[in-house]
Amino acid sequence: MLGRKVSPLTLVSAAITIAGATLLSTASVQAQSSNPVQIVVGFAAGGSSDGVTRIIAQKLEGELERPVIVENKPGAIGRIAIDYVVRTPAGQSVFLVAPFSSLLMPALTEPQALRYDIFKDLRPVAGLTSYPLGLAVSATTGVKNVADLKKWLAENPGKAQIATAGIGGHTHFVGLEIGKALDTNVEIVGYKGNGPLLIDLIAGHVPMSVLVAGDTTQQIESGKVNLVGVLSPERSPLMPNVPTFVEQGVPVDSGNAWYGMWAPATASDEEVARMEAAVRKALADPDIQRAIADRFNMAVDFRTSSESDERLKGDYRHWEPIIKASGFKTM
Repeated sequence: MLGRKVSPLTLVSAAITIAGATLLSTASVQAQSSNPVQIVVGFAAGGSSDGVTRIIAQKLEGELERPVIVENKPGAIGRIAIDYVVRTPAGQSVFLVAPFSSLLMPALTEPQALRYDIFKDLRPVAGLTSYPLGLAVSATTGVKNVADLKKWLAENPGKAQIATAGIGGHTHFVGLEIGKALDTNVEIVGYKGNGPLLIDLIAGHVPMSVLVAGDTTQQIESGKVNLVGVLSPERSPLMPNVPTFVEQGVPVDSGNAWYGMWAPATASDEEVARMEAAVRKALADPDIQRAIADRFNMAVDFRTSSESDERLKGDYRHWEPIIKASGFKTM
């Protein structure tokens, strides 16, 4: 059977159609690959949340082969940023980087005030870093370790004040845990930021503070503040000479904090998996690890999406009864 003869004009028309379709497909792929990824941070530029995110974001651009934009949406201890991310329409590449406490503590202390559910409206992508909290004590007290602290508390009844830059936050409740473990009624004193807190701590206006342990390095080196111990289960690899409270006979080990990355619940499995893989590769870079350690005294601690999910749920189970027992109420 002879084939039907095709005119040259028909062949040219078909070639143009195929070429046009190919160009459209290529343009679509290029548009998608150039569409920027947005990473939202709930704190102002210049802080550790912002700094850690920007270090990682630079590496993610190469891994994802897409522009990565870091956007700061500060306010309400990170809640404004979380609310923005959970309300992002489907199909947009938007992620959140935050300390776990920004998600967890408001969910436990004032769930009625939130417009989101941290377990239903967010998807964990990866764990990023871990860092210990520590009990910093003014050098004016003469306290250098837990034994000194016990003696000072016995000699100074009614002066057990612990400063925090976040009433209702992680440091607040770790402070209460310290008081319970030492069988001492502590008063939590709230400050609007670490700057004024450190000024008063150095001057001895407030004797103690629960802080990110690495944030006190400069004050310790100058002899103005002593770090009694870290409040994590194990010593920090970045401060190996600082003992834990547990080592010194006080069973407080709930001061291990971490940063993670989350996506809105509308994000696809493929998008979450792609970002998780990119974060894994970025955090494996020794230069990234060194930059985060040198600038922020944090250790890179990659966790998968499922591991991060279990970690946050475990923290929730740990803190829920403690916060309920504390009787803490928001103003």
